[in-house]
Amino acid sequence: MSLQVNGVRAAFGGLVALDDVSLTAEPGEVTALIGPNGAGKTTLFNVISGLVTPQSGSILLDGTELLGRSARRRAKLGIVRSFQELRLFGGVSVQEQTVFAAERTVLTRSRPTRAKATEILDRLGLSAARRDLAANLSYGQQKAVSIARMLAMNGRAWLLDEQAAGLAPREYDLFCEVVTEAKNRGLIILLIEHNLQLVKDLADVVVFLDRGRELATGTADDVFSDDVVRALYFGRRDQG
Repeated sequence: MSLQVNGVRAAFGGLVALDDVSLTAEPGEVTALIGPNGAGKTTLFNVISGLVTPQSGSILLDGTELLGRSARRRAKLGIVRSFQELRLFGGVSVQEQTVFAAERTVLTRSRPTRAKATEILDRLGLSAARRDLAANLSYGQQKAVSIARMLAMNGRAWLLDEQAAGLAPREYDLFCEVVTEAKNRGLIILLIEHNLQLVKDLADVVVFLDRGRELATGTADDVFSDDVVRALYFGRRDQG
């Protein structure tokens, strides 16, 4: 099973957000998307998850074409994601949000579903806050609820959009642990991240995007040492 993005082009009027982008994300690996703001990273997530329709290209999950399928249908097939703005239900308890996420895939409210939600919240350190409304949680706790919902949906591919940004050290460590556990279970994980140390620590493959184009792909060391990446992203080019 893999997630394959082939020749995707997405334009909004005269702005080309993605220009013939291709990549393959494998199960049991973390693929990090890096690049300056406006590079097309979140647009690519929106295309994969069904929120944006590209003008051309294909997206395959284990050989199944995703283009033409609704965002809801893609979620049922295993594409789950987080958002920079989180999109939690502020007036709903942590427990019910997690149960609701599980029900999107199993379509039933049952004791095993609620037990699964409780187990997930315990793992993420949210058991004491399970009856709290999401709007009353700290930012780090809200991000943990976002991950709880993804775990509850039992997805095959995770799209994590700057999920580690703004976390306290303990929350950051927990996030890395959860991602590593998901990787070890064979999930496909794509993450957008500006924290390059996290990219070095977690990513098996790094893809550098700039102005909607894929300019470099490889290990973190390979991509970070690429002259083009160093000039565009780090603002310098080696001399000599």
